[in-house]
Amino acid sequence: MASICNLVWTTQIVFNINLTFFYYSKSRAEKKTRPGLLTGSHENDQVVIATTVVMVLNILAVMGFYFIGKYNEKKWRSALEKKLTHRYQIKENIRTARQLLVVLLATFVAGGYFYSVILYILISSDRSLIPIIMVQVMNLFFAIAANLLPCLLLRTHPNMWHVVKRHMRRCSRVKRTVQERRRIAHRSVAVNEANVYFQQLHASWK
Repeated sequence: MASICNLVWTTQIVFNINLTFFYYSKSRAEKKTRPGLLTGSHENDQVVIATTVVMVLNILAVMGFYFIGKYNEKKWRSALEKKLTHRYQIKENIRTARQLLVVLLATFVAGGYFYSVILYILISSDRSLIPIIMVQVMNLFFAIAANLLPCLLLRTHPNMWHVVKRHMRRCSRVKRTVQERRRIAHRSVAVNEANVYFQQLHASWK
């Protein structure tokens, strides 16, 4: 899960850096090709179009993820009376979707803010301190999100969050024993369900 988070976030940052470098290199050039339809130059129009396409793709990804989550929840309700294999698979899909939702929403918010900053700088042609402040806020937001996303993933994972709480605060010996027994009981139930699932899956392949 952490590798998926890092991959999504790294891709977003690399794309933003490339667009930013392209914008500044073209904006500082002495000669412009021709005036653009949206901005002052044709090169800046290309940046606006590229960021717009990425933003539309982000919106479609959020919508698709939302409908997939609703579909899994609907299947989970209808699968309560079905086989254990179906319930186990749908439960794992819902658990993974909830963890990926944190990364997706954070990437969507970061992309939306970056899109707003780029449009404001290119279209408004503002030479005051406002664009500089917006860029600095964007850099600060990316830095905070890069450190906050792993914490959010730990919070959304029940087993990892239990380990974090156990290490962050000291509990009494009795309470720790009770929590450990509960965790072992939950883990044994999950292991038994997984074993039954894979046994039935193995039997279906024969």
